[in-house]
Amino acid sequence: MSAAQTQNDREKCWGCLESLGLSQRELVLAEALQMEYDALARHRQDKGPANTLPPDTKSSPAKSEPSLPRRVPSPPCNNLQQGVSGSDPMLNHVQPGVSNFSRSSGESHGFSKEPRYILDEWESDFEGTSQLLSKGLPSLDEPPPPVPPRNPIPQNDPFIVHQSSVPRDVNLFTPEVDQPKLSFGDTLNYDNLNDSLSKLNGDWLSPNTSRRVNGDKSGKAVARSNTLPPQIPPRTYFTVVPPKNMIKNHAVPNGFGYELFQVSEERDEEVAAFCHILDFVLSFYISSLLLPLVFLLSTQTLVSFEYIQQCLKFDWDIRLILTKRSSVNMELGRTTEDDDTLSTMNHSILLQERPIKQTVTSMVVENAFIFFLFQYFFSLNVFCHLQVELPLHVERLVQSVKACCTSLAAVETPDITAALNQLPACPCRLQPKVQKDVSVLAKRENRVAIVEKLTAAILDLVELYCSTFNANFHTMPQSSRSTAPIQEAGMVTNVLSFSVYAAHRIPITWAASYENFFLSCSLTHGGVELCAPQHTSKQSVSKYLFHLVVWDQRVCFPIQINQLPRESQLTVTLYATPLPPPGGAEEKSKQKRSIEALGWVTMPLFSFRHVLTCGRKLLGLWPSTPGSGNARSSMPNFSQPDSVILQVDFPTSSFEVRFSTPAPAEFSPQYEFSRLDQLSQRQLHDVLHKKSLFWLTPEDRRLLWEKRYFCHVEASRLPLVLASAPSWEWACLPDIYALLRQWGCMNHLDTLGLLNATFPDQECRRTAVQWMDSISDPELLDFLPQLVQALKYECYLDSHLVRFLLRRAIGDMRIAHYLFWLLKDALQDSQFSVRYQYLLAALLCCSGRGLREEFDRQCWLVNILAKIAQRVRDASPSSRQAILREGLEEVKQFFSINSHCIVLADTSKPKHISHSLFMQDMLTLQIIRIMNKIWIQEGLDMRMVIFRCFSTGRGRGMVEMIPNAETLRKIQVEHGVTGSFKDRPLADWLQKHNPTEDEYEKAVENFIYSCAGCCVATYILGICDRHNDNIMLKTSGHMFHIDFGKFLGHAQMFGNIKRDRAPFVFTSDMAYVINGGDKPSSRFHDFVDLCCEAYNLIRKHAHLFLNLLGLMLSSGIPELSDVDDLKYVYDALRPHESEADATMHFTRLIESSLGSVATKLNFFIHNLAQMKFASSEERPVLTFAPRVYTLKSDGVIRSLFVCRHIKTYTPSKGYSYVVKVEREGQQGSTLVQRTFEEFHELHCKLQLIFPSSKLPSFPSRFVIGRSRGEALADRRKEELNGYVWHLIHAAQEVAQCDLIYTFFHPLPRDERAGSVGTVVNALHNKPAGMLHFLICLRHTHIHFL
Repeated sequence: MSAAQTQNDREKCWGCLESLGLSQRELVLAEALQMEYDALARHRQDKGPANTLPPDTKSSPAKSEPSLPRRVPSPPCNNLQQGVSGSDPMLNHVQPGVSNFSRSSGESHGFSKEPRYILDEWESDFEGTSQLLSKGLPSLDEPPPPVPPRNPIPQNDPFIVHQSSVPRDVNLFTPEVDQPKLSFGDTLNYDNLNDSLSKLNGDWLSPNTSRRVNGDKSGKAVARSNTLPPQIPPRTYFTVVPPKNMIKNHAVPNGFGYELFQVSEERDEEVAAFCHILDFVLSFYISSLLLPLVFLLSTQTLVSFEYIQQCLKFDWDIRLILTKRSSVNMELGRTTEDDDTLSTMNHSILLQERPIKQTVTSMVVENAFIFFLFQYFFSLNVFCHLQVELPLHVERLVQSVKACCTSLAAVETPDITAALNQLPACPCRLQPKVQKDVSVLAKRENRVAIVEKLTAAILDLVELYCSTFNANFHTMPQSSRSTAPIQEAGMVTNVLSFSVYAAHRIPITWAASYENFFLSCSLTHGGVELCAPQHTSKQSVSKYLFHLVVWDQRVCFPIQINQLPRESQLTVTLYATPLPPPGGAEEKSKQKRSIEALGWVTMPLFSFRHVLTCGRKLLGLWPSTPGSGNARSSMPNFSQPDSVILQVDFPTSSFEVRFSTPAPAEFSPQYEFSRLDQLSQRQLHDVLHKKSLFWLTPEDRRLLWEKRYFCHVEASRLPLVLASAPSWEWACLPDIYALLRQWGCMNHLDTLGLLNATFPDQECRRTAVQWMDSISDPELLDFLPQLVQALKYECYLDSHLVRFLLRRAIGDMRIAHYLFWLLKDALQDSQFSVRYQYLLAALLCCSGRGLREEFDRQCWLVNILAKIAQRVRDASPSSRQAILREGLEEVKQFFSINSHCIVLADTSKPKHISHSLFMQDMLTLQIIRIMNKIWIQEGLDMRMVIFRCFSTGRGRGMVEMIPNAETLRKIQVEHGVTGSFKDRPLADWLQKHNPTEDEYEKAVENFIYSCAGCCVATYILGICDRHNDNIMLKTSGHMFHIDFGKFLGHAQMFGNIKRDRAPFVFTSDMAYVINGGDKPSSRFHDFVDLCCEAYNLIRKHAHLFLNLLGLMLSSGIPELSDVDDLKYVYDALRPHESEADATMHFTRLIESSLGSVATKLNFFIHNLAQMKFASSEERPVLTFAPRVYTLKSDGVIRSLFVCRHIKTYTPSKGYSYVVKVEREGQQGSTLVQRTFEEFHELHCKLQLIFPSSKLPSFPSRFVIGRSRGEALADRRKEELNGYVWHLIHAAQEVAQCDLIYTFFHPLPRDERAGSVGTVVNALHNKPAGMLHFLICLRHTHIHFL
């Protein structure tokens, strides 16, 4: 290895250590200790041969203690002869009694039958190590203990797991083993699961553990690692006698030191249980088919399919294909091979793109801790054996302890603090409670006692760290677990209490900016506080090894354990007071300082096994940020490496306090509503029709619970009744469960109300999921975003809702596809990212190989498009076209490689906006889509255009493009910048694209229906920022809205002025299209009736939309984060009013919107603002031409001649001029019909492009007197003839511009049968000697020509 490469490896190694937060001084000290260690090794190498061993090391095993069986790790390969230490090859010699890594054995090429350990056991030579203590420091002739390498071992890593010898991962699915016996609807027996997990955790270490398939060893459902890192040495020396209790609790002794750690399987039992549930779910769908096509079932109607609705809406041909089942493409479905193949959830998790990345991986933490642990052992030995320079050795020992604690999340436990307090003060730790009598350390026995306590405290911290962070290693557990007796939580009358020790990893900025730190502890259930919050005392930041705030205080709640609901959560919030600004005392007293929330953490009091939590816990605080949503994660914050860690201690006992689910009460009557008196009926009726539980008053709740047995007639009102329950403690659950059991089956749409945060009870949510099981797959797709958000309200990883979603995803590929992208997008939520990672991995495990590969290809394509979009966004406007063409080549190359990739939406384009805005657009479009389906189910097709939109990552997503559509601004500015104040732009634009009378009438009809639907939808959802660039119109007449960045009444502000002042956008130009002119017509009354009917139909489903929006309160959308935001929709729906009152209300809204001048003024201001952003490459277009034509498309115009004028009556009375157009290479001529105003528009648009000097003069538009008859038309014909002659003979850039070729291109009105143009064209081309009679029908009169 070259010196440069060695240096780079060393820098990488130290870079990993610096990422742990170690100071430069600590790293320099560690390096000095390493150099001193290397010097001892080189001295020993110079003194004698490497294989010469001191006599002391060959002492026989101790007689006083029995020798335990040795557990020797066996690596998968035997090529470690190059050495495991990077500092000195001398350190690789073999000690007697120590297993050599390179020896050959029956398992030299595979995995050991026993678990692997980082360090060897110590027991056999315990007496020999005791003799070393009596002799003092070993001589230099003795070999020094091995040290960890400073450079990683290069080349082939012998510990890499090869495919041929991979052990069975504990979450591998083996359908042939341990088939689940329960059905999906059965309740999981957690008692049996607890016993199984205990047996699993207790037996997997046994050397006689039975093997599974192919000899792989069994284990828990998730495994981190089963291999040793290459930097770990085979053994270590520890020459200090540990205390008896430490031997019992933390290690098994042998003659050479501690067997401190073992590489662990997944220690999170909740995750392990969740992985076993996947086997249970998959048992229902072995070799199931995920079909990518839409199939018509015998129970479905054609109009229920969205494809049929689209065809009817846009007049497309309906294409139905009759096919055989055997011919359906099954590439994406699960196959028999998938059922037989073992799937690992670990692999699926590692393949995910995690938006919240930890800066230090578990392997780096493990290696760093092992490195510092050896430094600690060395400093410990020196401290115990040398009495000279004691302050220096104390400093080194404290530094090594600090380094170990730093690698273990920078936590300093009270035991470590107490042990360090017995040492004298040193520069790195100056505390008033330290040992001041240095003479106490003169005795070696005292130093050994301190070291014993310090080592025991460090090992306790290691076990705490491993149990908290689910590390790859942990201290040796006891060989057998004793089953603790169980006590029912409903019988425990003790009050709930716990101790708070300290907050660790306090940022230095907090220490310099805040004072009076205190904790506020509260108990909640479903967002409701169970008792008054409890507060700790106010403390300041202290400096021990690290900055921390120490309370060491007990917190007691005035509530008994038997009064706690099963889903109770403890929330701890850290508060502090900002330090006063610098100044005099008078200024400080005048300034009022408010208390600020710095962080919080929430944890369930009962585990997923329904056992009350106990023991010491480390809880990472989430930063307090405004607008974080109403859902709080029940997991601590360990995804951020610098999070503040709170240390709490819960009481422990000799028994487990378990919350068992009580049976429903036997007595739960049902009474008729009519048995109530008239007053009670009226009161109860008013409460039941509040549609949502968010606005129930205490009086309403009391009335509902008192009259709960009279409410069965209103099955959809169950959420209101359950929300009125006074308590969810163990004693009250039988009555609640009896009510839940006897209640009539709710509609799956109403069931959504039982899945919000108000109802965390598992039995309640299980019943809701059971009722929802009747929902069809297309309906489930409509509500899938809300169900994904509802997963945040589940207390535990495994839930009935999770099983339901996975089960339905296995059965339908569309659900699996949509769920994949929703879960992938949910990873952006830092609080719930860990939970969604497990769920996404579970979905990938349940999917077949074909679908997983399809997901990979789609993610690849999305990344390509995102990179192209970013490059286009960063480029200058002039170079964007070239970058787009380059990106198109990348996309073509992708599809050439992946010819079978299914495009997410063939009319989609990538878009860069904030993640919350994408979520807001997705939600708005989803609600509008559901509204449209309700209208269609009621027989009212509003002909809504609803495009697709979904997020694919942070700040990016895909939006479907709607073809043949323009914004209202582009349509209006064709009539000038003041076009928003005119009435004709929309009608003229529709007339231009629909030239025939039937086409225009159809477009107007589409406009009426779609405009009515948009008015109702935008009013109910409070969609604001409705300028004319956010409203689009298709050539078919369908109007639709885009860009929903403001909704629920959060209006766009212009300074302090509210820009959206009308209830919704309905302007005079829209009314002009509906009326067919300036005067009101019967069609406008039909439009009003249509709006009111659509409005009342949505009002009937008010509870559905309130439930959908209520489930999204935790989605992170800034404008939907509080119940007050839902209040806007509740007020807009007016559920308490009758249909007649609602009709009158919406009619007044239409009148108010139509008469609002603010809407047109807003359009005009937006037009002015967009003028400076208009690209110079944009060319003006003609308002009456549907598209642009060029010289290349039509051919060179050879001559133009205005041959005559004709009288017209539509769209207005006047004269049109017939122009004869002759082109090169074409036989005959073409006649086009244009009005004088259209010629004037051409001239005005040419003036915008060319200077007036290059253009011919245009005839005057002004007319004196009443000369508007035939004479004026003849005069203008001659003037226009001269104008077009000079125009075609002007400069080449003028004569051949696109505007001129578009102007003289035949329009549909020129080619219409029976038109004047056709008559004139026939007269020009008649054969000599023949007489032609042409019949023309015009305005119900027949004309003979």
